[in-house]
Amino acid sequence: MNFIFTSKLDKSYSEALEKLLFFNPHQKNYIANITHSINLFGQPQIEYNNNKIIIELDGLPDVQTLFALDKENSALIGVMIFSLIDSENLVLLHIGVTKEYSSTGIHSDKFLVPMLIYKLRKIAKMIKGVRTITLMYGHSKLTQFNI
Repeated sequence: MNFIFTSKLDKSYSEALEKLLFFNPHQKNYIANITHSINLFGQPQIEYNNNKIIIELDGLPDVQTLFALDKENSALIGVMIFSLIDSENLVLLHIGVTKEYSSTGIHSDKFLVPMLIYKLRKIAKMIKGVRTITLMYGHSKLTQFNI
């Protein structure tokens, strides 16, 4: 595997995370989904606790984050923000990958987005009672699947 997945990220990654979340060139392809997620759950905010990055949303008190790093150089290449919005449904609120790891990038063959979704499914299976995952990003509609 060419990735390191972690839920903890040092403050030194702040600029890279801002680029992924707020200045991602692929946002224009998902603007309706991003806007819908923000309207429902709030705008992601980058906060810090003991030099570690925490992502918060005003409309949702318990948000989790999984970061993807390139194994070779430890560069931040992906992020997904998710939350358990009820006892049976885990929602992927936001996802972002660098241009190089997108479906049109030079590392598209590494399948980072599907790998992040796979990791989310593994997380969902570990939470008692969770039956579905909802993806706020999709092709013009929400996508929901059973785990």
